Amino acid sequence: MPESSVKTSGDVLAYRSSTRTRRSFGQRVRGSARSWARHTFSRESLMSSLRTFLWVVPLTVLIWVYAEREELGPPEKVTFKFQLVDSEPGRLVRVVEMVDGKPFPIEGSQVTAEITGPHARLEKVAGQLVAGDVQIPVPHLDPGVHPLQSNFIADAPVFKSNGITFNSIMPAELTVLVDPMKSVEVEVQPNPDARDSLAKVEFEPRKVQISMPESFAKDHPKVTAYANLTDLTTPGAHQEDATVSPSVNDPHVTLSIASVHAIYTVKNKNVAGVISAIPVWHTLPPSNYWVTHHVEMAPGNDTIREVNVVGPPDIIQKLHDGPLTGSPIKATFDVSSTDAANAAAGYLSAPVHIELPPGVRLTGEPPTVQYKIMENKPTDQ
Repeated sequence: MPESSVKTSGDVLAYRSSTRTRRSFGQRVRGSARSWARHTFSRESLMSSLRTFLWVVPLTVLIWVYAEREELGPPEKVTFKFQLVDSEPGRLVRVVEMVDGKPFPIEGSQVTAEITGPHARLEKVAGQLVAGDVQIPVPHLDPGVHPLQSNFIADAPVFKSNGITFNSIMPAELTVLVDPMKSVEVEVQPNPDARDSLAKVEFEPRKVQISMPESFAKDHPKVTAYANLTDLTTPGAHQEDATVSPSVNDPHVTLSIASVHAIYTVKNKNVAGVISAIPVWHTLPPSNYWVTHHVEMAPGNDTIREVNVVGPPDIIQKLHDGPLTGSPIKATFDVSSTDAANAAAGYLSAPVHIELPPGVRLTGEPPTVQYKIMENKPTDQ
């Protein structure tokens, strides 16, 4: 080590080192550690690390969740119903079955497919398929019958937009009918069951438009619109807003409007008749009063005779011939215990309620009967 000398008092030479004593390895390590700790655990450093943690951890979780959802799930086999739609307005496309060279639509067409895709979206689409009909666009085809490979179903937006692919599909081929829709104008008619009951009928509007597939129109040239009138039993004039419906029942046959205003007159088809005799019964309210009292009819009032009625001819004839089986005619009058207060006045009068068969009614005022309330004698109790 180099040395230097200096003179001191007394000219005595003294020697000292030209550099400081070197620190040991352990001292240097401890010093570095203290310096790192001061820098790392300073307030500013801790706040910076916390801010980084607050956005890095959520972002990491989101990336993990997204990756999990986008991971391809195992293939899933589904059977689902579908409805074909044409990109060109005014055309109906249906799956059909050929019988003797003629197409017959298959309602509720369905296929079975094995599909794959991202796990979450695969579950979503599979649920939609099971829940209901799926609309499947078809390639542009000319009107008529066409064989079509079923793999066009895989191009439907419900599959493409969700990254779903088809491994297989059965049946592999479908027969489809492209049918232009046709609109025809027809006159509104009363329902056939109502025609015999009507003397006159008018509708406003008088004509409506019917839309139907062209092939259906060829097979049903007499399709029309029926008005459903509600009151055909009461003779006389009526008017109402009547619903209208096609004369054939087909989901693809529709009307331009749902109702028309109807003005009509119902024929009086009833005939007059006479019921020769009807027994009369009294009805008593629940009361202990009737333990000691009873009802006594005036002579000849226990039956009403020559009852005039009107109604359908067939029922009136049966009433004339004798009682109706299973539908007895009943004649009753109501009695109250308070009527006893009028007993001193003699006989009381009460209207008779007559239960008649459906469609039959009385003519004139309801008949009446005479009665009085009597106290039971000892021998009567």
